[in-house]
Amino acid sequence: MYKKHQPMISSYARANASNMKQVLGFVLLTIRMPLDRAVADIDSLPYPDKSTLWGFKWDAWHNINKTYKEIYENLETYYEAYDSDTASNHMLAYLSSLKGFGLVKAGFALQLIYGLSGCIDTHNLRIHGVSINQVRVGKNIKPNSRLKRAIEYNKLVAKLGGTEFLWNNWCNYVAQQQPNKYTNGYEVSKLHTEVIT
Repeated sequence: MYKKHQPMISSYARANASNMKQVLGFVLLTIRMPLDRAVADIDSLPYPDKSTLWGFKWDAWHNINKTYKEIYENLETYYEAYDSDTASNHMLAYLSSLKGFGLVKAGFALQLIYGLSGCIDTHNLRIHGVSINQVRVGKNIKPNSRLKRAIEYNKLVAKLGGTEFLWNNWCNYVAQQQPNKYTNGYEVSKLHTEVIT
């Protein structure tokens, strides 16, 4: 699943800043929402209302719209300048500092766009018995502290099985939990590609 679908998303997202903005918008849509709702809302992303992007997501989307070219350049620079582990840590620290993006959703964005880090969301917290405190980061912490938290988070991703494992396991779990919506994990994984690209 991951090996087929993630590279397609990565190719799309890294092609230009506008495509990456679309992926970041999709990530925002998934916050506290089931996958099928995020998928249903993706077409309204260029002209969202407050039912689509409620609360902090509204401000986060407007911030992305203002800074998406800078975000694209910064992430690409980190990715090209460092080895994958170092890049992942710096990119996670950077993305998690943006409005609306904590470690979890920043990790999801990196998983989609670069095949790095991972999404330790409520499903994965439950599956792996991880405390939510292990994936939280304060909004106003200093950059060095944020980088340390990013390093700890990425170590936790590795401990839980790594980027690919988290993707595949999550997709299988969602399919099992919602058999009326999804036939199998492959369908869940493929849906990410279809909605984003």
